[in-house]
Amino acid sequence: MRIAVLMSVYNGHKYLNAQLLGLAEQTVKNNIIVYIRDDGSEDNSFEIIDSWKEKLNIVLYKGCNVGPAMSFWKFFMNEEIHADYYAFCDQDDIWDSDKIELGIKHLTGAVHFCACNCRIIDENGNVVKREREKSAPEVSIPRLFVSGCTQGCSMVFTDALRKYLMNLKIHCISMHDVILMLYEIQFGKIFFNQEPHFSYRVHSNNVVAKENKLIVQNLKTIYWNWKNRKRSLKLSRDIRLYANCQVMIT
Repeated sequence: MRIAVLMSVYNGHKYLNAQLLGLAEQTVKNNIIVYIRDDGSEDNSFEIIDSWKEKLNIVLYKGCNVGPAMSFWKFFMNEEIHADYYAFCDQDDIWDSDKIELGIKHLTGAVHFCACNCRIIDENGNVVKREREKSAPEVSIPRLFVSGCTQGCSMVFTDALRKYLMNLKIHCISMHDVILMLYEIQFGKIFFNQEPHFSYRVHSNNVVAKENKLIVQNLKTIYWNWKNRKRSLKLSRDIRLYANCQVMIT
């Protein structure tokens, strides 16, 4: 079993060590390759990443600054990366040691996408909210287009889903996590684990609006989805907006 963790880093020195420690403590650590794309950092993120190469199997890419959505999407579409399972990873969260293992456990049959709940922590690691979602999120096309249904960092997905999207040759995206959920609704079933399995950090550099998105990014996402609404609906023509949104909850 081969697992690719896809991490985008930008000036991540303050919290990067804590996240890399969480990856090094994963129960399936020996199956993980951590692919890191630096999005034009100007701090000592490189040195921090280098210091973990003896504890983690890390492949580092250095790129120019393109923002989080395109940085993750470049990884997603990178044909040099091959794995059985994939997970998006933010630089400033803290993952529980069983996050990836439990996510993969639910990827069976028609389920190619698993997301989990999280707890909210502040910049010092203190828990400020024990569960981000009090119930399973509504998964629907309208909600995806306005605010998203869950975070990219909560997702674990199969190679079959990735290949399906790669074959579509999508180059214009709003957010990587929105696109992934949109096409999983069409491709297969979604499993949402109500139990939190990572800590999502809220701090001064990611002051968030509704659904924990940056205010500016949220507005850009809404504008992109409005501008591309006809294309999106055409590509999703086989989706019955609510009846076919099959979400399994534990």
